[in-house]
Amino acid sequence: MDSTRLTKALGYTVGDLLLISAEAFVARVVRTTPQRLLIDWPWWEADPESTNSWDGTVGFPRDPDAHGWLNTPWRLEPDASELQTGDPCFVGIPPTEVRGYLHREVRSSRRLRIPTPAGLRA
Repeated sequence: MDSTRLTKALGYTVGDLLLISAEAFVARVVRTTPQRLLIDWPWWEADPESTNSWDGTVGFPRDPDAHGWLNTPWRLEPDASELQTGDPCFVGIPPTEVRGYLHREVRSSRRLRIPTPAGLRA
């Protein structure tokens, strides 16, 4: 991927403390395995004309102590370990402090900003 490392983007600087959140929306569990569950993602729709094979779902670890929960601000209610196929749940981001640690300008001219939880370092 062609990219350029940036130290500033959209008025933010690497290391800035940011507060992020996303209102919780109702989603449905479409599949479970012993380790993961997949939910219908309420913010995106699969494009049937796209060559991308994404099916409209996003996966989360079932174990609340899994390392995967450290890499995402998203949270599910009830807890992922309690959910079964067909169950409704809420998915959202509670107010969370993060530090911007990487800005990249990607080929599509869209900026990719990857935050990390405030207590963790990149």
